[in-house]
Amino acid sequence: MNPAFPFRTRRGLASEQVTARSLAVSLGCSLAVVSLQGTPAEAQLTGQDEDGKSEEELQLQPIFVRGETPSGPANPYANPEAPYKVDYSASPKLTEPLVNTPRTIQAIPKEIIETTGATSLKDVMRLQPGITLGTGEGGNGFGDNIYIRGYRAHNDIYMDGLRDPGLTLRETFATEQIEILLGPSSTIGGRGTTGGSINSVSKTPGETEFTELDTKIDTAGSKRFTFDVNNMLSPSLAVRFNGLVHDGQVAGRDEVFDKRYGLATAVAFQPSEPIRLTLDYYHLNTDSLPDWGLPWDRENQEPYDVNRNNFYGVKDRDFQETTANIGTLKFDYDISETLAMNAQFRHGVTTNNYLLTNPGTINIDPNETESSGSTPPGKVLYAEFGCEGICVRSRPIKRDFRNTFTGGQINFQKDIDLDDYQHTLVAGFELSAEKVDRKSRSPIGRNIEYDDGSLQYEEFSNLWIHDLENPSQDKIWDGTVGEPTSLAITELNTWSVYLLDTFKIRDRWQISAGLRQDSYDIKSSSGPTDYSSEFSSNEYNESFTNWNLAALYKPKPNGSIYAAVSTSSNPPGEQLDAGTSSSYGGLAEGFLDFEPEHNVSYEIGTKWNLFNDRLNMSAAIFQINKDNQLLASGRGDSAQYNNKGATRSRGISLNLGGKASEKLSLSGGLTYLDAKVTKNPLRPNLVGTKFAYVPDFSLNLVGQYQLNPRLEIGAALYYQTEVYGSLGREINPKIPGYTRLDLFAEYQFNDHLTGKISVFNATNITYYDSLYRSSAPFVYVAPGRSAQGSFSLKW
Repeated sequence: MNPAFPFRTRRGLASEQVTARSLAVSLGCSLAVVSLQGTPAEAQLTGQDEDGKSEEELQLQPIFVRGETPSGPANPYANPEAPYKVDYSASPKLTEPLVNTPRTIQAIPKEIIETTGATSLKDVMRLQPGITLGTGEGGNGFGDNIYIRGYRAHNDIYMDGLRDPGLTLRETFATEQIEILLGPSSTIGGRGTTGGSINSVSKTPGETEFTELDTKIDTAGSKRFTFDVNNMLSPSLAVRFNGLVHDGQVAGRDEVFDKRYGLATAVAFQPSEPIRLTLDYYHLNTDSLPDWGLPWDRENQEPYDVNRNNFYGVKDRDFQETTANIGTLKFDYDISETLAMNAQFRHGVTTNNYLLTNPGTINIDPNETESSGSTPPGKVLYAEFGCEGICVRSRPIKRDFRNTFTGGQINFQKDIDLDDYQHTLVAGFELSAEKVDRKSRSPIGRNIEYDDGSLQYEEFSNLWIHDLENPSQDKIWDGTVGEPTSLAITELNTWSVYLLDTFKIRDRWQISAGLRQDSYDIKSSSGPTDYSSEFSSNEYNESFTNWNLAALYKPKPNGSIYAAVSTSSNPPGEQLDAGTSSSYGGLAEGFLDFEPEHNVSYEIGTKWNLFNDRLNMSAAIFQINKDNQLLASGRGDSAQYNNKGATRSRGISLNLGGKASEKLSLSGGLTYLDAKVTKNPLRPNLVGTKFAYVPDFSLNLVGQYQLNPRLEIGAALYYQTEVYGSLGREINPKIPGYTRLDLFAEYQFNDHLTGKISVFNATNITYYDSLYRSSAPFVYVAPGRSAQGSFSLKW
């Protein structure tokens, strides 16, 4: 049974033959010890579990369903003896242990998030094989731009199974684990999910009372404080608080900072044994000076060889501010021993307001002139802005997003036991309403003057000049950001129904199937904020069906071999932040008569629980085919549209997590990707070209070794081959591959106090997260070396 249904009677572990007669749950998210009592008939069928233990031995084994280890908070979905090993997905739609789930799932527990020093979703994704980071652009927003197996996934992010829309910045202070479902998965998540989806699992109240305080300070100047408190107010009422204060700097980058404040509060109430209610509220506020990295050297086709600390933004003007306010009500009901209901309803608002300055156009001659934009006084010399050598003209991008989501989901799980055959059915439906308001500001008024006051220009709209070698922040900007001049509003209403079935045949075979129908109703409008002219609007209404089918064979109780097919759909306008822009996935008028893009994935894999059930290992080969791809060439009246494009992404993935011995914990993976364009009627020259943002190979491996009962040491290794940035452009920039090494050591002073020292990017290599795809590329610089000291106090 999946812990997402905390009250359900478990039919057994991976052997699926042992019946549990009792489940002691006082709060539904607590530590449960189940006494396994099989009937005589069942005893004849049971034999042994995955580790070769008899049923009599199994009866003595505690099953951690939800809750904490006696020493503090533990991940209820992971093995309590090997926290790097995640046993279950938190999704109620995935009812089997991960070893019996026929698809690739990268589950990242909070222990790995802590070990690797990740403090945001972007940090976590940066380190995952098969996952790459994209960039903010003019048409799409600047935030968590993530690609899975080569396909954009920034609108395929979920929180506790409900979509978490909006291109914003996400934290990890209240995260239990992060699950990446790789490959098309619309039967699970609905529209999109071409390369996969990302689900953040929130920390919830438990039965064991604890308090945990963590403080981190690093050599870059960052300071971070978090707390995690769980209290039982009565035998049927528990509360949990998670808090965050973060004042961050970026190692190896001048001027950049990142401040965050967060609070997550959850209350769980169990009025009777079969019923549990949970109400949680999540708040996050960020204030940062964003960083768009270094400019591109066209002549040598590489990033300019300049000081990695160089900052080409405008520190007195640039900013990014985000907020998140999300409330969720969850309801779990154990209707009978074989039927359970799981429901949740959410309303949330996120905002993302920024002004960014990129290191764009390069001009070799400082004596050339440059237009000041749409506002007089005309042309000025590059040299007059303090540029004495190669000049970098930086362009501001200003956006103000507000994303509103209201939705709900109800799931029913039904177990049907027919002796040698068992069905686990999940039926459910979802409703949601999403709205994105995007405002743009132009022009931007400002004054520029040197410290001595010798030079001043007024009211330039799009001009900021830096010297390439010595970008100066001495120039003062004391202007004002103009009021919004344009507004785009996108509204999306969806409803979905689905049925998933896992059919088990004796103890060897398992058939999984799913069917989902989605209704998609979207409208996008745009026009001036003063409503001086009529808004233009596009509307699209469509329903689409997706399915999955898999066969799984268990040669031994602790392993599986499977073959799976799954589909997903990308309807027009799916990238809600793009408005009506065809170039960025918006609801362009030319797409309104086309069917949704169709994606199908083929995957063959194997999964094994090894070393006394404390280490999982998996391997898979896969291919994703996209058909009916929506294509656009040109803009305005000259634009051409087509839906006959096609792409494919194929590869191999290997993953492991858990304990290889009593003292050695491991987590990591390796992915090979070959992603190409296979058909493009509008631009045939693109056929055969590689995807942007996709390395051929990517690898991560985290290892931690316990030298003695108090001291652990470890290391993390990350490797990625080169990445290209553009398709079909004369300039196709690429960023080089890299190998990054992190080191850490942890010492437990006593039962309450633990100290840790970490060195991130220990060799201080200069490498790049991503690059901007345009005729004037630039690259995002990854953090340099930093040492971090942390203390954790628990009681």
